[in-house]
Amino acid sequence: MTLVLAGCRVEPEEAPAAGSGSAAGLDGLTRSAAETTVRQVVGDVDPRTAEVQPTAALPRQQLRAMAYTAGTFDPDAELEGVLLHDHERAWPGLNFFTSRDLPAAFLMDMDGRMVHRWRRRGGGWQHAELLPDGQVIVLVRDQAIFQVDAASEIVWHTPLRAHHDHSRSSDGRIFVLTNRLEEIPEIHPRHKILADYVTVLSAQGEVLEEIGLIPLLRRSPIAALLPYVADLDLTREGEAPEDVEIDYLHANHIEIFDGSVPGELYRSGLALLSLRQINTIAIVDLETAEVLWFWGPFNLVRQHHPTLLPDGNLLVFNNRLKTSQIVEVDPRTFDVEWTYEDGEFFSLLRGSNQRLSNGNTLITESDTGYVFEVTAEGDEVWRFANLQVDDKGVRSAIWRMVRFAPEELPFVTGPDAGSRTPVEADQGQGGEPRDELAGSTSR
Repeated sequence: MTLVLAGCRVEPEEAPAAGSGSAAGLDGLTRSAAETTVRQVVGDVDPRTAEVQPTAALPRQQLRAMAYTAGTFDPDAELEGVLLHDHERAWPGLNFFTSRDLPAAFLMDMDGRMVHRWRRRGGGWQHAELLPDGQVIVLVRDQAIFQVDAASEIVWHTPLRAHHDHSRSSDGRIFVLTNRLEEIPEIHPRHKILADYVTVLSAQGEVLEEIGLIPLLRRSPIAALLPYVADLDLTREGEAPEDVEIDYLHANHIEIFDGSVPGELYRSGLALLSLRQINTIAIVDLETAEVLWFWGPFNLVRQHHPTLLPDGNLLVFNNRLKTSQIVEVDPRTFDVEWTYEDGEFFSLLRGSNQRLSNGNTLITESDTGYVFEVTAEGDEVWRFANLQVDDKGVRSAIWRMVRFAPEELPFVTGPDAGSRTPVEADQGQGGEPRDELAGSTSR
């Protein structure tokens, strides 16, 4: 029997011996157990009406490892900075973000004024995490992860094939998504596999441990969701089979729980992962290599940035294929408790969300370079457009914007020296200096 789940072929055949890790079966589970697992993952969503990826589309459009676009053409390229600010309903704070391909990070206030800037020469900062003392942990995709202080001086630097995301645990260790090309014949006999790992660093950037996600998942209850690719030939004309890279899992997020939410499912040290290729988010015990909870197929498509909320719910950016959606799910009941979509906002390749203290939600529509804030009722109360727009009207992507209460950042004592905007400064553009990121256009 073959089942199709959101672009993944599931074959609950005779279970292999424990530890054998068959890509098409379930380790240590009977056929009935496999079918039960499938029912638990799918839930009550009707697959005839759910927005899912066709099975044929997953291998051809997603399985090959591909580069990301730097941004999106914007017909409203003249818009820039803070376009909307409802002072009564927007949650006040300081906004931290990076702009695609710029080796810099920026902290601005609600009206777009520069508060602080970090920058160094080198590759673009794909992801950066701001610490309370002004230090920033920076990920440069496929090159390195490093830490800078508030003056942008290097604290430590570790060459690493890092990608997408990293998370700092309560004991100071840093958990980084990494990958490398491997030959795994049982997954594909000819093509190379881009294998995802979680690499654990000390607080000083020393590599402590590597945890392979593929073997972990192939020994788990969600092995049945892993894509079956052994029979696929992804070569193009003139290409050798061994030159093809299969992006098997495409892990794109990790969050290490700090134990602030009560409950066994949320204990300190557990990892919340997002696995794009199987439309699944999972809570994993990396020490015991156990998947404790998972959800997604027929509910999520190409999702990013699941985050744990103080009440134990999870907030997820559900990218989907035509329009995007924000989903809040209770992992204890699998109930979807809140969603936001307006039929227009859409980010295919990236995206992030943050629940703010007043109940509003900050949404980074990453591909387009826009960020906006909505109330629980769906009213938009703040909007920002990345100022980095090229002469062809392509607005650069913003991987993630995070809003901090000023008291969370004690290192901030006043505006950054200089009055030029971060984009102008880092691109070396001329023109008169400006005191604000915001342009004169508003919505």
